[in-house]
Amino acid sequence: MKSIVFKEKNVIAVEEREKPKVIKDNDVIIKIILTGICGTDLRIFTGNFNGDKGVILGHEAIGWVETIGSSVTTVKPGDRVLIDPTLFDGSCYYCKRGQHNLCDNKAKTETGVDKDGTFAEYIVMPEEFVYLLPDDISDERAVLIEPLACVLNNLEAASIEFDDNVVILGGGPIGTIFAMLSEKYALSTTIVEKRPERINFLKKILMNTEVVNANDQDYLERISGRKRKPSVVVDATGMMLEEAIQIVSKGGTVVAMGFNSTYRATISPLYLTNNAIKIVGAGDYNNMFVRAIDLAQNVKLESLITHTYSLDQAEEAFQILTNGENSDSLVMKVVFKVAE
Repeated sequence: MKSIVFKEKNVIAVEEREKPKVIKDNDVIIKIILTGICGTDLRIFTGNFNGDKGVILGHEAIGWVETIGSSVTTVKPGDRVLIDPTLFDGSCYYCKRGQHNLCDNKAKTETGVDKDGTFAEYIVMPEEFVYLLPDDISDERAVLIEPLACVLNNLEAASIEFDDNVVILGGGPIGTIFAMLSEKYALSTTIVEKRPERINFLKKILMNTEVVNANDQDYLERISGRKRKPSVVVDATGMMLEEAIQIVSKGGTVVAMGFNSTYRATISPLYLTNNAIKIVGAGDYNNMFVRAIDLAQNVKLESLITHTYSLDQAEEAFQILTNGENSDSLVMKVVFKVAE
């Protein structure tokens, strides 16, 4: 089967790999329809996140069930399904506490990181990590349910309430999805972005969100100088924790959401203590897929997709993302169309 394989920093290749087979009773063989490039995929490619050399990248995907193991009962061949890519063992201390995203035994279970992922024609997944999709959710919307589940987990960890003023640093796909949900839950929502083409895009699709240009030198001072400082600040870039702490209100919450393994922040514990500021690191989704599927029926996630490629166009797809900051073209969500 055709697959996109991570070779080394800034190098990927389209290779033929053996199609997976049913080995375990709970195996589900899925023919991929659509699969999205996540920030994690991009950071593995650029060397800012650890991924195994030789692994098939990708973890956001939907597909058709092709073959099932003898014990599988929740899905059948022909069903359209969503993949939960982060496997957990269910038996460690954290899993037994319901904190599956903190599983102690994740080695070689992170799809598209250290386990072959979804940038391929087929993938095999355990039944418990495969979710049936409603017919009324389009393929383009469904492929973004996985990032929606991540956002839901972080939104819940932030304990956002109706009178919160929320500021999101970073207007990429994750930050934008967070704003889409914040519009439904919070008193006010502000999103900060520096790329002009994204600023224009955000103003069009976010009807009840203030869009702030990060190229304005005093934008942080203006946000923190408001009559009511933001009570929740989300760092969706993975590189602005210090700025988030700077602008959040007393008693407020900072959500560290973006992934960047090279970033380090300098923090004053006394400042946090004196101002009762909470820093939350919720990580990826934790038992959020059923809720995300339900919520997706009312969130226009497909509006984020700006580019669609075939697997053969892997280099072009990754290149347009890595060159995004140096381009005037709008680049938000890039997906691979694998099958109809």
